[in-house]
Amino acid sequence: MRSRPGEAALARLGRLRQRGYAWPVTRVAVIGAGSWGTALAIQLARCGHEVRLWGRSPEAMERLKEERANARYLPGI
Repeated sequence: MRSRPGEAALARLGRLRQRGYAWPVTRVAVIGAGSWGTALAIQLARCGHEVRLWGRSPEAMERLKEERANARYLPGI
């Protein structure tokens, strides 16, 4: 069974934090909620950053907020 993308990175992050390594959470804004912007925002959030995803369509952004997925560009992710 394959692991989901980012699971290995999260496991490494957890091990580093257990050893006392810590770094501040970075606030990041991703401009553009297409496939690339959404994928980037997901990966940054998985790495522990505080992420804001900006898009031009308020309706699409509201749908993203409610569904927590970008069905148009990255279905199932």
